Amino acid sequence: MKKIHLLSLGLCIFFTGLVSAQPKNDLEKMGIKGNVKEQTKLVYEIREKFGKPDKTLYEKEVTKFNKDGNITESVIYNSKNRMKSKYVHSYDDKVKKEIDMYNAKGALIYKSVFRYNDKGDLIEESGYHSDGSVKNKVLVEYNAAGQKTKEKWYNSNGSLIWTKVFQYDEKGNLTEDITYTKDDKFFSKNNYVYDGKGNKVKWIYSTDSPVGFMIVYKRNKKENHVEALQYNAEEVLTGKLIYKYNDKGNLSEEEEYDYVDKFGKKKYEPVKVTEYKY
Repeated sequence: MKKIHLLSLGLCIFFTGLVSAQPKNDLEKMGIKGNVKEQTKLVYEIREKFGKPDKTLYEKEVTKFNKDGNITESVIYNSKNRMKSKYVHSYDDKVKKEIDMYNAKGALIYKSVFRYNDKGDLIEESGYHSDGSVKNKVLVEYNAAGQKTKEKWYNSNGSLIWTKVFQYDEKGNLTEDITYTKDDKFFSKNNYVYDGKGNKVKWIYSTDSPVGFMIVYKRNKKENHVEALQYNAEEVLTGKLIYKYNDKGNLSEEEEYDYVDKFGKKKYEPVKVTEYKY
């Protein structure tokens, strides 16, 4: 069975705790504290060399924020510091209206355009090719409390691809989201468990096939995630993430490990290290 790496799941693993309060800006969405203007993310691959782990830079991402704490630009570089892609965010006042994606040559290849209701909730995201033709569209619905209850995904022909339905507990925490196919058949499900303070302690992903995983979170006294243990669909331990923070409480490093059988013994083997600089 192919292993689902924790880091490949991105920020959704780490920064999806309290969902009852709407974040004001991108800094809050990313869990970044303070008036940060720039974040540099360095991703290193760990491979064994002469019997010892060797750290090699794989990718770098530099993200810039405006005075309102929203992203203005995010540039991804390869290991040789050459640009792979660039994302430019544009706003009308403080409202995000568009994200333009450029390739390594600086040519526009894709754009996302956002539309909101009178309450400021995102109700539509449309994706376009560089020639202006529609690639996809997502329509979003909300309940009276302002919680997202449904997403409908459409392709370039306007045909429904997916429907995603969201459920919440009485405290406003997201507890479940289920994805259905265009034929209204079950495809996958995410379940989230919280402690008494509203902190996420468990995330379970399941499908109608054996593929799935469970992630269990551990926190320190400052309510920061310090560890995430990953299990497969049979609840067998397969890996973990270790989180470290700087003196301002911002994430400074993620260490990813696979739990492997080596010479008849189980051990944690380093896979990736991601460093964050501000």
